[in-house]
This record gives sequence, C-alpha cells and structure tokens, in this order.
Amino acid sequence: MSESSLTIRVSRSTHELLRDLAEKSNATITAVVDEAVRDLQRKKFWADFNVACEALQADPEAWADLRREDTAWDNTLADGLDQ
Repeated sequence: MSESSLTIRVSRSTHELLRDLAEKSNATITAVVDEAVRDLQRKKFWADFNVACEALQADPEAWADLRREDTAWDNTLADGLDQ
C-alpha cells in the first residue's frame, strides 16, 4: 500500500459486510472502502448535476440562453479542424 492509512470506526454489521465484499471480490477491506467512497462521490456528483440541470430547465430564460450557447458551440464542429 503506497498511501498512508488511518483507522476509521464502523459498526460491526458494516465491518461484516466489508469483509464479505472483500472476500467475494478477492480484495482487501481497504480496497473495498476506497472503491465504495469513490462510487459514492461519483453518485453524489451526478445527483447534484441533475438537480442543477432540473433547476436550469425550470427557468425558461436561463434554459433558452443555454440552448443558444449550445447552438453556437455546435457551429464550431464544422470548422474543419478535424482534418
């Protein structure tokens, strides 16, 4: 393990779940926790992103502005730079 580690407290039932997941994944408990935290972080990011998109769509003026900006960027796709 290249990174230093710390001890965290978890309930007995969570520890049992972690141990079972580690055994089934042929991984360490640390690796399972690392993956779970990254997955939770990614899930939270996309949940927040979706809330922001819904708020943007609920504001007709802001939504129209975004659509105009998207159209302007779409025009750059035909600028011949990919050749």
